[in-house]
Amino acid sequence: MPISHHFPDRKAADIPGGTGLQFHLLADLFPLIDGDEFAALVDDIRANGLLVPIVLHEGMVLEGRNRWRACEAAGVACRFEDYAGSDPVGFVISMNLRRRHLDESQRAMVAAKLATMKQGARTDLSPNGERSQAKAAQLLNVGKRSVERAADVRESGAPELVRAVEQGTISVTAAADVATMSLEVQRELVARGEREILLAAKGIRARQTEARLAARMERHAKLALSAPMPDRKYPVVLAEPRGYRSLLAAY
Repeated sequence: MPISHHFPDRKAADIPGGTGLQFHLLADLFPLIDGDEFAALVDDIRANGLLVPIVLHEGMVLEGRNRWRACEAAGVACRFEDYAGSDPVGFVISMNLRRRHLDESQRAMVAAKLATMKQGARTDLSPNGERSQAKAAQLLNVGKRSVERAADVRESGAPELVRAVEQGTISVTAAADVATMSLEVQRELVARGEREILLAAKGIRARQTEARLAARMERHAKLALSAPMPDRKYPVVLAEPRGYRSLLAAY
């Protein structure tokens, strides 16, 4: 069982090193809550006190960052427990998934961060790469393709875009499309809101589809022109796709 440390006569800010407590890398897998959600947590703790202790590991906050922040904001006494288990990764994921209603895109962003985390911070996964993403996807109950998109967003997305997905404002699919644009354009789209992001993502996917279709038709045209003509007639029906004649005319 975890070891409890109760400080009944002190506020969170008065705990030795309280305000200087650091968040464990594993705790930072999940985004912090803010806005109305955080305000509601502060009000609840102010009214009812801290019901669930904050869990420490290696001298850092492993689970309970939001409760710790809320205690400081509410001026409420804080309690800590030392983590005594053997699977801190599984513990953090379990506690967050159980208490927070994260959509698939948010879970994918967590999985992508977990898959790229340094080995010193997590020992249950293989070195970065294919297997690591697959394992992280399994732990977060999300599709591997979503994790790949999330990795693209983390690698190429503007901080504002990353945060929008982490907060559940937009889907990771739309964000991955927008992440192919310049950082300046990404920030502008995020500032305009979800609708503009979705429209931009839709336009990007449409252009990508057109480019793939044109490339496929060009390959077919080259193949048709390079094939020898038959020496007799065959009972077949020829269907000419839209735009095919213009491609043939180019040759």
